[in-house]
Amino acid sequence: MCITHDGTLQITANETTHKGYEQVGSPSLGCWTTILKPIVSGPVFKFQYLKSDDILEGKILETIDKFGGIPGVVRMGHYGWVKRKNGNIVECPTGQRKRAYLELEDEGDLFMGVNNPREALIVIWDLLEGGTLLHF
Repeated sequence: MCITHDGTLQITANETTHKGYEQVGSPSLGCWTTILKPIVSGPVFKFQYLKSDDILEGKILETIDKFGGIPGVVRMGHYGWVKRKNGNIVECPTGQRKRAYLELEDEGDLFMGVNNPREALIVIWDLLEGGTLLHF
């Protein structure tokens, strides 16, 4: 990931370069999560540092996608470990977490954007009943 001359971000994932991104998610979401959204069109990227050697969220979405998807669940393009040019996986300074990415074909709403308890209950009900929203 790098900043381009126009101030947007450029991402290279799965040997494809994506240009024109802006950060819309905050590291305060947990696991140093960063969400990057395209300014015009393209997939949404979610980056986070994981303690596990597995990218569990990627595996779950991959399993869901095998069955044709489920309403309300974002569709995934690719996922994997973020690697340096020398092929090593990016780790946090302590070496206890590795940086992973998810390339998502859809966009969900942030759960923290819910304005009141009623809206929170609607979101949770929608998720449990397989509705049309996904809040990550």
